[in-house]
Amino acid sequence: SIEDLEFREEIFEGISDNAPVYCSDIDVERSIRNASACIGVDIKDLDYTYMPGQINTRKYKLPGGMLYLTESTGYWNYKSDTSSSEDGVVAEKFISDDEIKVKTAELIKSYDLLDGKSYNVSMGSSTTCGWNSPEKIMSKDVYVYPNIDDKEVYGVDRMIISYDSEGNIIEIFYCCNPVSKVTDVALKSADAVKKALDAGDYSAALSYSMKSADIRSVKLAYYADSAPNHKGKLYIYPVYVLTAEGTGISNDTEEFDIIVDAVA
Repeated sequence: SIEDLEFREEIFEGISDNAPVYCSDIDVERSIRNASACIGVDIKDLDYTYMPGQINTRKYKLPGGMLYLTESTGYWNYKSDTSSSEDGVVAEKFISDDEIKVKTAELIKSYDLLDGKSYNVSMGSSTTCGWNSPEKIMSKDVYVYPNIDDKEVYGVDRMIISYDSEGNIIEIFYCCNPVSKVTDVALKSADAVKKALDAGDYSAALSYSMKSADIRSVKLAYYADSAPNHKGKLYIYPVYVLTAEGTGISNDTEEFDIIVDAVA
């Protein structure tokens, strides 16, 4: 929570009055093609079962791994049989971040996995460490975030590729689709955003409660719904991302983002 939130309307100068709403184009056949290309196994004609209690999630048993595909979203997850067997190696013996980023970019380009969208990349890793042994890396994970109109997309819209120490893919989460414009919508004014903030109608990832915060900047971005609505549609709609610096009860400071629905 934030007790005292300082907001200046002038930071909204230059922000557009309207923006598009998009719909995710769910295409299971496309998902099958992309998954087949990434893992090197043509799954189009393979048999599958459905996950217990998940009537629209297919389960494919593959040579060397498993593939799960959700029909209602087109999202899929590949997991190799070795994804949880890596004991870990010291950082010096693991493939470098730069090499992994090159491999990822080549994969995306080769199979047009993001439909020509620009994207942002970040790195993570899974590690293990004993009480008397050095930290070891079990996998390196590339987080790929597609943009829409060169704007960031928050929510589930992403692809995560995990690599072992030799640069082999051991797991993929693919949660992004092509999009189609649905309509243009009017955006909230600065005054309307202030009212939303005063009413607590926002989301913010805070490490601790803030006694005060100063909003420094704003940008227009998008937010992808995590599940289809009652009509089976996945929408991607505009949001404001407000960057703020807050002060906690112990006078610790932290920079964080506040997300506000931008649709008027």
